[in-house]
Amino acid sequence: MMQHDLDQVLKQHPTLTAFGFDMKENRQAKLSEFEASIEWLSQFDKTKTIRRHSSSYGLKHVMEWASGTYVANGAFIAAAICLGFAFEQHGPNAYFNISKRATGWRGAASPNAYYSIPKRAARVAKASIAE
Repeated sequence: MMQHDLDQVLKQHPTLTAFGFDMKENRQAKLSEFEASIEWLSQFDKTKTIRRHSSSYGLKHVMEWASGTYVANGAFIAAAICLGFAFEQHGPNAYFNISKRATGWRGAASPNAYYSIPKRAARVAKASIAE
């Protein structure tokens, strides 16, 4: 099922590669990275508007930090599209209508300070590492 989902997203968005939109490198996203992204993104709500404060590239790094698992930007984007998040392409990246919780941002003075990954994300990350 997941491979079919990934194939559908890539068919609908032929310029999406493992590294993002319109990248010269044409490697396809790995299924394992797509699945990990699906699992992580599934815990977040969709918002009415697209959040332009955190791109797919930044969000994928939050996910990597929480899970200890590398995912390519394109796999992350494909997973968000598959889950029905609205998106706006911005260069090779995308912005999504995703809950602010996904960023881990708590309003600190620096965007790199005070990340707080939701407890469920930490549990999901630990479980996927243990497997």
